[in-house]
Amino acid sequence: MARHKEGKAQNGHATKQQKAKDGAKSSENKFAAMSVNDFFSGGFEEDEMDSVASGGSDSDDEMKTNDKQAARKEAKPKVNGASSVKAKISREASKHKAQLESLKEKDPEFYEYLQKNDQELLDFDMSENEDADDMMSEGEDEEAADHEMVDEEGEDEDQDEDQEDDEELEGSEEEEEEPLPKEKKASKIDSGEGSTTLTKDMINTWSEHMQQTHSLRSLRRMLLAFRTAARMHDDEDAGFAYKIDDPAIFTKVIITTLKQVPTVLDHHLPPKRDRDAPTTAPKWRQLHSVVKSFLQNSLHLLKGLTDNDMIYFVVKELERCNAYWVCFNRLGRDYLKQLLSHWSNTSSSDSVRIQCFLSIRTLAKTSMTSTPATKQGPGKATAKSNFLELCLKGIYSTFVRNAKNTNIHTIPSINLMRNLAAQLYGLDFEISYQHGFVYIRQLAIHLRNSMNIKSKESYKSVYNWQFIHCLDFWTNVICDYCGAETLAELGLSESPLQPLIYPLVQVAIGVIRLIPTAQYFPLRFHVIRSITALIRQTGVFIPLAPYIFEVLESAEIKKKAKPGTMKPLDYQLYLKTPKQYMHTKVNQDGLLEEVYDTLLEYYACFSKSIAFPELVIPAIVLLKRNIKKSKNIKFNKQLHQLVDKLEANSKYIEQQRSRVEFSPTEQSQITRFLQDVQPHATPLGSFLSSHRKVKEQCKALLDSADVEED
Repeated sequence: MARHKEGKAQNGHATKQQKAKDGAKSSENKFAAMSVNDFFSGGFEEDEMDSVASGGSDSDDEMKTNDKQAARKEAKPKVNGASSVKAKISREASKHKAQLESLKEKDPEFYEYLQKNDQELLDFDMSENEDADDMMSEGEDEEAADHEMVDEEGEDEDQDEDQEDDEELEGSEEEEEEPLPKEKKASKIDSGEGSTTLTKDMINTWSEHMQQTHSLRSLRRMLLAFRTAARMHDDEDAGFAYKIDDPAIFTKVIITTLKQVPTVLDHHLPPKRDRDAPTTAPKWRQLHSVVKSFLQNSLHLLKGLTDNDMIYFVVKELERCNAYWVCFNRLGRDYLKQLLSHWSNTSSSDSVRIQCFLSIRTLAKTSMTSTPATKQGPGKATAKSNFLELCLKGIYSTFVRNAKNTNIHTIPSINLMRNLAAQLYGLDFEISYQHGFVYIRQLAIHLRNSMNIKSKESYKSVYNWQFIHCLDFWTNVICDYCGAETLAELGLSESPLQPLIYPLVQVAIGVIRLIPTAQYFPLRFHVIRSITALIRQTGVFIPLAPYIFEVLESAEIKKKAKPGTMKPLDYQLYLKTPKQYMHTKVNQDGLLEEVYDTLLEYYACFSKSIAFPELVIPAIVLLKRNIKKSKNIKFNKQLHQLVDKLEANSKYIEQQRSRVEFSPTEQSQITRFLQDVQPHATPLGSFLSSHRKVKEQCKALLDSADVEED
């Protein structure tokens, strides 16, 4: 009898195991035949219902947020269905319990056997299911986080992974919305019939929840709406949870999302320490895909914008998300590329360009304290400088690429780009020095190749606008961060970029000497003006006077010029004098004007120098000699005026020098000579200031005349 009962029990266990296997196999077949859209559209709920009916522990995924009560109110239609299932389970449990009591009375020996071998079957109670439900409710955040985790592969991520993040965001939201019949749900979403039309009330409700409670549920819904708005003009627009029929709704979605989502993310993703990345936040694993989806759709939106006002607004608001951009390697690179595109685009307004640069600068500064998230976790310390280097390389290469074509229309844009880009190299002097050394070395290599290669075209690799603008760029960088005022603000005695001055000047002088013909005098003056600015800011003595006097002694100036009625040449827009201007009176007058301006600017740099009287002696001698030989009355008058100012400044320095009590060997005292005197307080400096004002007025009159002619 005992053997019979034991065999009966074993058969019962085998039957239970077989049923479980059949059920699992059926579930596997069901999922194998199900598409991804069917699964995310609610197909997984069918298996969950079967699992619950058999005493399983799976439950619907809810977000653990401060607005749980409000979320339950929105999901009321679901509650009724869940209550009916729970009542059914309760009835089956009671029935099963009654069967066990009956078995105890009819077959006590078999009941005793079950007590020894299958105690869990006899101890079945509804309270256990309720406890299990509570545990699942408490652990649903962890479960959701595990499902939301995406394996980030850096630059190897592709478009399919981006789409999966959006589908995951949409799939999690579909669970919260009112259920559709499962056999129709996927087909309706794919065809667009199941999409909900967005209204202002919906957006206002989500906005209110995000402002008051930082609701993650409302955040997800807002991001689904934002995804629809960002991808409205895509060819494939099926599968969106919402649809937008009103341009006003489109604008409201964009503005609300960009203004409020960063605030909600900052609330839920505070880093462990002030200088840490958001990847160190406890909820990063849970919100990883949400952040990534938001950034992807923001980038997609930015790529499709053409209106300057809209671009300005989007870039300005996305600047608040820079801490998140650097957490995703490929997304951060794409975002930087898009910022550089708008920064260098000739159709972009100045406000857009400046805002794009500010975003790039903030992005570079953020990357110095935040490290990107990788598959292994937060990035290493070396990653901090990688993104900064990427910003430096990107902005320099973009500037060089857009400096190729220089004319009266593009020169203001190029000057703006150069001045802005130079500011980025003040964030980290160590990295900036490395970049400066490499790029100045490249310029030197181009110059050396032009000297060594004997061909008619070899010089063109140097005598072009890109090369000249590169010289100007590094001159700007050194002027900005090697000047006395900047060093005083930074508390440095010497700038880390100071060693770059010598190689840069050597390259510049080599460019002047490469082809010292009259046709390339405009290029010479361009380089001289650039190096003069370097002297003015750093106080370094660079002998440029010989290269200026070469022009004054050239045949183009001494020979009699041909008369002409051509328009005066703007030498700032030319590197090579056009053939029709060569040997003409117009070109000769223009060159003499450039000689006068460059000599005045050059010697004014040393107007406070204790050695000024000795420095200008050769210049005064050469100028007086030229005045005697020249028959150009107008130019001779200008040279007379320049000689007078040089001599007046020499007397001023001699007077100040006679009052000092230190010897020429005391270098520290020499450095402090006239340190508190402003340059415009000297005779030569004062004359230069008035001369600049006159030139600006003349240029303004010429520009206005050109506009009237057009």
